[in-house]
Amino acid sequence: MLGNQTVHAFLWNGEKLENLGTLGGSSSFASRINEKGEVVENSLTAGDNGLHSFVTQHGAMVDLGTTGGYACNVALAINNRTQVVGALTSAVGVAMRGGAHSCGRTAGRWSI
Repeated sequence: MLGNQTVHAFLWNGEKLENLGTLGGSSSFASRINEKGEVVENSLTAGDNGLHSFVTQHGAMVDLGTTGGYACNVALAINNRTQVVGALTSAVGVAMRGGAHSCGRTAGRWSI
């Protein structure tokens, strides 16, 4: 992206575009949706200081948080049992809103 742009995850339900929001940061992006309509997303946190994955279930955002001393996580997929796979990271490795942060990667799995 060029400049100081923001990106927001969205869901098209066939009739309207729904902005799925962020976890307090400037940008978010969606990764996958399952057959139950649950969307797994990734968002910059407040102050754009971290990257957290979250699941939108029935309009509510569930932050998947972090574990093991990792500062960030990135969700890659969700199944119909609401199990999410992704990567735990030590810092954000995604360029969003003009800022770039670096991350290492470790596999992760969450169940909600």
